[in-house]
Amino acid sequence: MLGDLRHAIRSLGKAPGFTAIAIATLALGIGFNTAVFSVVDAVLLRPLPYAKPEELVRIYDRNLLKGIPRFSASPRNFLDWREQNGTMSALAAFSDDELTLLEGHEPESLSADAVTPAFFPLLGVPPFLGHTFDPADEQPGRPQVAVLSWALWQRRFGGDPSVVGRSIRFEQGPRVVLGVMPRGFRSPTGAVDLWTPLVFEPKQLQNRGEHWIGVVGRLKSGTPLLQAQADFDTIGARLAAAYPNKNGGWTEQVVSLSEAIAGSARRPLRLLVGAVAFVLLLACVNVSNLLLARGLARRREVAIRTAIGASRRRIVREFLAESLVLALAGGALGTLGALWATAALVRLGGDALPRSAEVAVDGRSLVFALAAGLAAAALAGLLPALSASSAVDSEALRESPGRATSGRRAATLRRGLLAAQLALALVLLAGAALLLRSMRAALSVDPGFRADGALVVNLSLPSSRYKGDERVLAFYDALAERLRRLPSISAVGTTIVAPMPGSIWHSYSVEIPDHPRPESEEISLTYRVVGGDFFPAAGIGLRRGRLFTPEDRKGAPYVAVISEAAAQKCFPGEDPIGRLINVGDRTQVPRQIIGVVGDVREESPMAPVDASIYIPAAQKPWSDVAVIVRTSGDPMALAPAVRAQIQALDSQLPIGAIRPLSEQVGRALAERRFLLTLIALFAILALTMATVGMYGVASRSAAERRREIGIRVALGAESRDVLRLFVGEGARTAALGWLAGVLLALPAGRLTAGLLFGVSAADPGSFAAVSLVLAAATVLANLVPAIRALRADPVAALRAD
Repeated sequence: MLGDLRHAIRSLGKAPGFTAIAIATLALGIGFNTAVFSVVDAVLLRPLPYAKPEELVRIYDRNLLKGIPRFSASPRNFLDWREQNGTMSALAAFSDDELTLLEGHEPESLSADAVTPAFFPLLGVPPFLGHTFDPADEQPGRPQVAVLSWALWQRRFGGDPSVVGRSIRFEQGPRVVLGVMPRGFRSPTGAVDLWTPLVFEPKQLQNRGEHWIGVVGRLKSGTPLLQAQADFDTIGARLAAAYPNKNGGWTEQVVSLSEAIAGSARRPLRLLVGAVAFVLLLACVNVSNLLLARGLARRREVAIRTAIGASRRRIVREFLAESLVLALAGGALGTLGALWATAALVRLGGDALPRSAEVAVDGRSLVFALAAGLAAAALAGLLPALSASSAVDSEALRESPGRATSGRRAATLRRGLLAAQLALALVLLAGAALLLRSMRAALSVDPGFRADGALVVNLSLPSSRYKGDERVLAFYDALAERLRRLPSISAVGTTIVAPMPGSIWHSYSVEIPDHPRPESEEISLTYRVVGGDFFPAAGIGLRRGRLFTPEDRKGAPYVAVISEAAAQKCFPGEDPIGRLINVGDRTQVPRQIIGVVGDVREESPMAPVDASIYIPAAQKPWSDVAVIVRTSGDPMALAPAVRAQIQALDSQLPIGAIRPLSEQVGRALAERRFLLTLIALFAILALTMATVGMYGVASRSAAERRREIGIRVALGAESRDVLRLFVGEGARTAALGWLAGVLLALPAGRLTAGLLFGVSAADPGSFAAVSLVLAAATVLANLVPAIRALRADPVAALRAD
């Protein structure tokens, strides 16, 4: 075998052009497949970096009657789950938080997870230094403590071990560092800077309707997931019967933690695997066609060797050795390219790609690249090897050196491979066209707010310096007044969360005093506390009534504004203006509806509009808000001025990223844009390969039929007749590939149905556009070789041979 490989290397070295094209083609296919495998392996295949990850689960509340498939849990329900379940060895709760570190020269806003003490033991990851929380740490009134992440420990404390046991200053109050987690440890929700104890205050345990914590659990050894689900179904039914006001209609869902982390990225990544596999298959078919042409050029050599006693097995082995050398070289080059491609995929995926920090080209990726190379060698080389080593052809023995022509069987085989290339290219092109039309449809949807011309900055006022509602209101009123003085700013408003955050963060049940409903028909509305000129700043239009004014403050009648969807939901066919509504936000006083505004799509452009209720911040102040600034110019040009005004009011206040509101929409579409970009890239690559393949077949055909063309021209054939001949042959092959591609693309399109919006998987417009592109490529690939053949001297062509 080593002798065959050495012979193959020497033989390929004599054809550098062919060798370079074949290696580059395989490198593209293997490189992209290795990069995608590295991503999929980290996100979907590799076990989570916790002890016995197969036992870890995530538990959600859900209310299918209200269209809520997965939701956070309420603290009171969590405590009941922990006490009543019989299938979990441990349960832990967590909630995201934010702290402001005052150590060093400048304050820094840190992301934190507040967790119950069972959190770290449940995951099975011990600290690198010190210890984690004790059970007593979840009790109210305990000393304030924290556990640091490795990254924060290195970045702000220089990896000093003496930080354990030391009290460090936060804006929210000092905390004693108990320990440091090891390098690479991440919460199931992602990377955070530190962890604090999650303490449930007595008032938080009074309302089961407040859902704001996440819950993870560890199954008892040997307990199947279905048994755990049945256990929590029983608990859910028991709680719904005991507390129908708050738990009626709510059930629990138990899913593996790996599935919960992968989330909505699972389906796009699986689709991506199929698409990139098509690219590798197409690359193999392309190289197979090149090897067929190379085998044709050596037909006379093979015929002579066979005639003098060379066995077919020997010849097949030599041809397979050539394909193996090409595949291994392509695999090595592709692996180098995969290093760059993998990093590019992670950057492109951004927040839409879970576990992105774990993505790397590692040993598993290298094994995959080797396997892909060996598979490519077999796929690309077997058919040409068998074709070249077929029975001795007497016609091949009579051919002059350098004058090999295709037999009928070889020509049919090459055109069959070409049709396969076109079919694969059509599938990828159709997928890209469907996703592109879906993206255009999503971008054309009115989200209910104006994303252009607005700036967003998130602020969190520390309770240690802003005690009482009056100080919070005074700060945001002063900030709004300062910002309005800046040139080109037309409106400044605040909200507890900017539009389209990717999920509904706050939702409360409401009651209509003059229209009591059965408990089973409880209404929930998306809850937003807004201040200043929020509605003009966000570009949300008034439909009826009025908006909030400075007079709607504490001491004035309690008021609310609702969306059109909320009006239809709460007051179908009636005028809501002036009606009263009770909101489950502890206000305990009915609010009078003073206005109706347009509907907003809070989750994404593809999501249904939300039924929302808006409360004036002057009557219920929030310290953590998103400030929205509406400007007539470039929003980001005002970012330095906005930052300066905030610092002028409070130089110690950490300021997060200042970004355009349009970025919110971009984040909501990030997952779809990631998939579309890659599928489109693979489709363009596939079309290029197919076009080059058509050109190669047409060029070979033109070279073999040069004498025939000369005779036709000498007998008076016009150029258009010759062109029609070549384009017609190419069109017949393309038609066969188109038909096979459509038959493949239609069922493949159904796999993308869940990722499409505003377009069907069998959209005629998309398939028509793809067909036109393939037709243009077919004409171009066959026309150029035909024109070149016509320019040849017919007399010289007739004298050839």
